[in-house]
Amino acid sequence: DDENEQMSIIKTNLSNTIKEGMFAFFNGTKTIENDYDAWLADLEAQGLSTLMEIYQSAYDAQYK
Repeated sequence: DDENEQMSIIKTNLSNTIKEGMFAFFNGTKTIENDYDAWLADLEAQGLSTLMEIYQSAYDAQYK
């Protein structure tokens, strides 16, 4: 359904950004002091909150 497709796209985008960010923080091309907030903003722009809402709705439907 549409929600699963949306979730799949968001997860793919987030996964790539997380991997790239982690690598950049580990190798020193990005720093926590200068780049972390922007990295979080990128994750948010790619749908992090939307993905969390989808997961929360599924959890609530299952357990509430």
